[in-house]
Amino acid sequence: MRGLARILGLVVLALPTAGADAGEREEKDRELHTLRGKIRIEEVAVGGLESQKSDLSSQLGALERRYGELSKSLRDLENQARSQERQLDDLKRQRAELRVGILQHNRTLIAQTRAAYADGRREWLKLALNQDDPARASRMLAYYGYLNRARSAQLQILDRSLAGTRELEAKLLAEAERLNSTRARIAREQADLEASRKQRRELMAGLEHELKDRGGRLKRLRDDVQRLQDLIAALPETAPPESRGAPDEQTPSERAAWPVQGPLLARFGSPRLSGQWDGVLIGAQEGSPVRAVARGRVVYADWLRGYGLLIIVDHGTGHLSLYAFNQSLHKALGDWVEAGDIIASVGSSGGRSEPGLYFGVRENGRPINPLQWSGRGN
Repeated sequence: MRGLARILGLVVLALPTAGADAGEREEKDRELHTLRGKIRIEEVAVGGLESQKSDLSSQLGALERRYGELSKSLRDLENQARSQERQLDDLKRQRAELRVGILQHNRTLIAQTRAAYADGRREWLKLALNQDDPARASRMLAYYGYLNRARSAQLQILDRSLAGTRELEAKLLAEAERLNSTRARIAREQADLEASRKQRRELMAGLEHELKDRGGRLKRLRDDVQRLQDLIAALPETAPPESRGAPDEQTPSERAAWPVQGPLLARFGSPRLSGQWDGVLIGAQEGSPVRAVARGRVVYADWLRGYGLLIIVDHGTGHLSLYAFNQSLHKALGDWVEAGDIIASVGSSGGRSEPGLYFGVRENGRPINPLQWSGRGN
């Protein structure tokens, strides 16, 4: 119902009255011209909506670019992780080969040690008992020196192999840590990517919701304007007879104090979703009687979108009173009413969740404070 109350206040003034002369007709034409100006204002609002759509699209584009960057980073990290895994596999194979070499060196060293021990005992014993052949003894000593050097070389190879194994193991640990760090980075990037996706979805949902909401509101506004224009054209040209005074001419006893008793839920000019209240909202129980605030003639009594069951009373001299959200209407189009007459009952029509009465007053098409008009103050 956003924006409808202001338009209703503008349009209702255009209701023609009996005896209206050419000057009054010209005044109504001017008011319709003002209404068309209001429509142009709404068209400007549509342009603002398109601008907002463009801004949201730019934000969406920024998110899409960020999404692409994160996707590329994620692919690069995954490639890096796969490369590190291949390197780890190579290091594991090298370590396995070294371990095989170490086992072979161990077996060779053990065999050489055993042979040297067995042969050495016999040869050293012979050399100790036989001193007749110094040359042979010299050759044997040289042979044992060779064996000792060979064993020493094998031991050095074993030491280097062990050192290489330890170095590879350290490298494996470093690579494993680097791989874990890379995986952690991937996890963080994935989390950022998911957050980006979520933000993108939320932005898209917000954009679609805003466009749908605003688009629907503008369509309803235009539809309501058209209905009100049709209403103006269809209303009978009737007005209170001269013997019946306008509201300002009536004595206090001839005017009802208030259309229904209850607390003020919204005051004139207070904020609402679509702007400001151009009337008041009075809380009351479902079915409570709604009374006319002054004498006049019913110029509208029907359902209107955004207002539910609505009744409008023309009091003459440009004054109209509006009663909306009713449960039922007790007066019909063209009926004359006096101040205090029951014209409707309180309801929650028009899509409201709680019962209440919208009460508005128009003076020459301009919404005025019903509290001031009725003498109840602010």
